[in-house]
Amino acid sequence: MEFSARVIWLERALALLLLAAVLGAARLDARSPIARDASEDRPWSCWLALRAKTSEPPDLFWALYQPARGVLTLIHVPENYRLRGRRTLSQVFATERRRQMGEVAAARGMAEAAQPTLEEALPRGVVDAPAFYLDSMPAGDDEPALKARRWLLSRVGPLGLWRSLARRRLGKGLPPFEAYRVAQEIHGLNPVLIQAADLPEGRQLAPYLARLLAAPRPLRRPITAEVLNASSLDGLASDIAKILRSRGVDVVDTGNASPRQRTLVYDRSGRPELAAEVRRLLRCPSAEALTKLEPARLIDVTVAVADDCAARE
Repeated sequence: MEFSARVIWLERALALLLLAAVLGAARLDARSPIARDASEDRPWSCWLALRAKTSEPPDLFWALYQPARGVLTLIHVPENYRLRGRRTLSQVFATERRRQMGEVAAARGMAEAAQPTLEEALPRGVVDAPAFYLDSMPAGDDEPALKARRWLLSRVGPLGLWRSLARRRLGKGLPPFEAYRVAQEIHGLNPVLIQAADLPEGRQLAPYLARLLAAPRPLRRPITAEVLNASSLDGLASDIAKILRSRGVDVVDTGNASPRQRTLVYDRSGRPELAAEVRRLLRCPSAEALTKLEPARLIDVTVAVADDCAARE
């Protein structure tokens, strides 16, 4: 009987602890801006600075997450991007360093300098960037936004994500519960919906951000594309152009590009879903997509095809 009473007492104590944890989590959830935005399907954002061992200043990204669509966009702000007062990010970073500021403070200064440029171009109702993170990523000569996407993909799986949280990297600048909510939101995101982009300048900026935040509209015409040979094989652009045409893409031109190790599909019109569709039609799993606006090209997509897609059909 005594043993049974102890078991009953233990079960009741565990039930009370569980109830307290649930109530505590609910209370924290109610106070969490990230939880509120997620429950209301409101987009939220943050600044992310990623440095390679040899890079200074670090690369700066504005990360925009749209819960309603499950889309996370990593937007690279180049170091020569013109901000208010015609300053560049590299100039801001150098100034902060000359003021005896550490790397974290100098990188945060870059984000604070870039924030007004985005605020002026964003539609009303989009949340301000609530936090700032600094982390390291592998060096390389590829597009920074693509490197940042790979960095994030290495952390959205269960092991990488929670390891980052344990090291206080992902949650740097956030209270522990907010860091947990960020982890909960990005855990298990569809890799196809983690997008990479370069931030456009001037008059292209506001329309691009508006399109990014709007629901994709169906295209009532074929996707227009150019195919460039970035491989070591002669005639590969023509071969890929034929394949894409057979799958409904209007390939208007072919040519050559600088050699690449991996095929890249550029979104030229600010509609990343079109680049994603062409990437799918390529049937080349290693191909990546990047928004890099060039309206003067008068096409939707540029495909820079490399050796990795040579054997694909």
